[in-house]
Parts: sequence; structure tokens; C-alpha cells
Amino acid sequence: MCISCNLEDEAQKPWLLQSVAYPPPPDGPHNVLHTLALAIDSSVTSGPELTIEYRLDRLEKKFEKQAAELHDRFKNHEKVMQERMEEMFRLVHQVLAGRLQNGSGDATC
Repeated sequence: MCISCNLEDEAQKPWLLQSVAYPPPPDGPHNVLHTLALAIDSSVTSGPELTIEYRLDRLEKKFEKQAAELHDRFKNHEKVMQERMEEMFRLVHQVLAGRLQNGSGDATC
């Protein structure tokens, strides 16, 4: 949808701009079939913020930020799991050492 058609559509259907809970209620005014993509006409652009290069650059930066955040989260999860495994091994060694000291090293439980 071009910008001029979009502006006309928004003027005729202002409820399209309202925030609605997802999924929309079946009896609500929100039409899930409204236009989802806005095609920018090059004659309408008033600045660099509407160029494809600018928009792609912004998307790339967002993806890089999200990737860095995910990397940090995975590193943190890895550290927590390593600490838990080390604690589990320490406890298993304590239990086995206690059994050997008590002379109950047999396989019966």
C-alpha cells in the first residue's frame, strides 16, 4: 500500500491504529485483514530515514544488538550450568567418600 492510500485508509478506518489485544476479540472492530505492508513511494520521502539503506542499516544494528544480548544470556546460562554440575559432582564425591569411610562400599542401597 502506498503512503497516500495508507493515509486515506487511516482516515477512513481510524480504529486500525488502535492497539488491540491479541488475538482480537471476534466481535471487536479490528479487522485482521487490514493492510500489513507499507510501500514507500520515492517521491514522498522527505529524508534519509525513509530510504531502504537507512532502514536496512537500522535493522542490521537491531539484529547485532539482539545477537550480543543472546550471546551474553547463553554465556550466563552456561556459567550457571557449569556451577551446578560442579556442585553436583562435589556432592557425589562426598557421598561416595562417606560410604567408603563407613565401610558400606557395597552395591546395595
